[in-house]
Amino acid sequence: MKQEECEILKSQTNQTYIAMKKITMILLILTIFAMVSMPKTIAQQTYSIKEATLTVYKDGLVHVKISLDVNETTPLITMPLLSRNVKNILAYDENNTPLDYEINNTNIIVYTLGAISTTIEYDTTELTSKTAGLWTLTLNSPFQINIILPENSTIIYINTPPTQISTTDGRIRISMPAGYCEISYEVTISPPMDYTITLMQPSTTITQGESASLTISITLTSGIASQITLSAIGQPQGVEISFNPPVGIPPFNSIMNIKVSQNTPPGIYTITIIAKGGGITKTLPCTLIIREYRTPIITPITITAAIGIIIIAAYLIWKYPIKSIRSRGKMKELTEEEAEIIKFIKEKGGKALEVELRERFPNIPRTTLWRMVRRLESKGIVKVKKVGLQNVIELK
Repeated sequence: MKQEECEILKSQTNQTYIAMKKITMILLILTIFAMVSMPKTIAQQTYSIKEATLTVYKDGLVHVKISLDVNETTPLITMPLLSRNVKNILAYDENNTPLDYEINNTNIIVYTLGAISTTIEYDTTELTSKTAGLWTLTLNSPFQINIILPENSTIIYINTPPTQISTTDGRIRISMPAGYCEISYEVTISPPMDYTITLMQPSTTITQGESASLTISITLTSGIASQITLSAIGQPQGVEISFNPPVGIPPFNSIMNIKVSQNTPPGIYTITIIAKGGGITKTLPCTLIIREYRTPIITPITITAAIGIIIIAAYLIWKYPIKSIRSRGKMKELTEEEAEIIKFIKEKGGKALEVELRERFPNIPRTTLWRMVRRLESKGIVKVKKVGLQNVIELK
C-alpha cells in the first residue's frame, strides 16, 4: 500500500513539474514579446505632430516644415521622411537652438533630450513632376498635412477630398488627410514687372536760399505692379531733396522737393533720380541751376532815382521812337524760326540755356540752331555768355 501511494505521489510531482515548466515557458515567451514590442510603443508616445506644412514653389521645389511636441526626458525621436532625397535639413528646439540629427534610410533621427518642442525642415524635388506644362505633387504621408501651392496656381485634379481649402497670401492652401495624396495643378507665369520714370520738367533754376518742386511720373508697362522706392544722388552740399511720396505702386506721381541753402555755390549740377522696384533699377537725370542771391538795395534815394529814370525813359521813347522802329525793322528781317526762338526766350524771362533751346526745338539740327543764335547775336538782339559748362542766351 505504501508503495502504491509513493507511485501516486511521484506521478503527481511529475505532473506538477511539467505544468510549472509550461507556465515558465509561457511567461518567458510573453516577456520576450513585451521586450520586442515595448520600444515601438515608447517610440509612438515620444512625440505628437502639431502641424506639418508643404510649401510648393514654381520650379517644383517643395519645402517641408513639421512642428512637434516632444517628451523632454526622451533622448531621441524617429520621424519618417516624405522623400528619400532631401537637402537643407534643419532641426531645432523651442529656443531655435540647433539639434543633432542623422538620416537612417527613410527616417530622420533627432536627438531631442531636454527639448519640449521640435521643428524639422528640409527641401526636396522628388515630390513633384511636370508633364506638358502640368505639375503633379505625389506623396504618401503618415499624418495630416497642409499643402501650399505656388502663386497663380489652378488645381486640375485631387485624388482625395481635402479636409479644407483656403488661400494664404493669394496662394491656395489645401489640408489633406493622412495617406496617399496626388494633386495636379497648372501655374500661370506672369511677365516680369517693367515701368517707365518720367520727369515733367527736366531742369529747374533755383536761387540760393529758395526751393522748387518737380513732378515725377511712374508708369507700369508690363507685369504685376510692386512697390517702387525713389531716391536721389549727385546733389551738391547744402541741397536737400525729398520725395512725396517716397514709395508707391505704379502708376503714381511723386513730388520731388528741392531746397537750396544760402551757402550752396552757384552753378549747374546734374542730379540723378533713382527708382528701385521689382528687381529693376532705373535712373533719370535732372539739371539743377543754382543762381546767386543778391540782396536788393531799396532806399528813398534809389526809389526817387528809379522814378526819375522811368520818366526820362518814357519821354525819350515818346520823343525819339526811332529805336523802336529799328527794333521792329530787325524783327521783320528775322526768319520764322528765329522769331520763335526770340519768343521762347521771352517766355523764359529773357534768358534760356542752350540745352533748353535744343529741347524746345528738337526738329532743328544742333549746328543750325547754334548758327541762328550767332546770327541773332550779330544783329544785337541777343548775347551769349558762358555759365559753368553751359551757354546762356539773353535778350538785349
